[in-house]
Amino acid sequence: MANNSRETLTQEIQNARQQWDEAVAGLDDQDYLTAEISRGWTLKDVLAHLAAYLDLNARHLRAVKKRKKLASMRARNWYQFNKREAARNKKIALKDARKSFEHSYKDLLNEMAGITDEQLQEKFPSPWARQETRTVRLATVLRGDVSSHLREHARDVVKWRTNRHAAK
Repeated sequence: MANNSRETLTQEIQNARQQWDEAVAGLDDQDYLTAEISRGWTLKDVLAHLAAYLDLNARHLRAVKKRKKLASMRARNWYQFNKREAARNKKIALKDARKSFEHSYKDLLNEMAGITDEQLQEKFPSPWARQETRTVRLATVLRGDVSSHLREHARDVVKWRTNRHAAK
């Protein structure tokens, strides 16, 4: 079983953020606006997508501290959440996507500082689909939605960069 302490999870999130930063280092605005990174999404779309998940998980942490439950995704499942957020993200400017990502990341880390190891072990109904009956630990939600998610999309960017370089 993974170590689910606040210290360990915070470090995992910071390491995943570093992996993301390394993956996008040196890319210009044009790359963000035109590079198809994942499922027809540009790099800007992926950045805004990650910002939405960072924000959702910061809201989860606040909700656990205040109401002892996870925040609502305001969607029936992760697919609908992604679809809704992708439609919103298409309309925002790159500078706003960057600002949202940075703000949401800092907000998440600030909320992590106020969570206890015991709260990270608490189980909640799965946030990923209303019809799911399983429960998941808060630590598992954070690992899936934040650190694993950042690393997944960092790998997508590295793959795109490798393919772009090979095509030259």
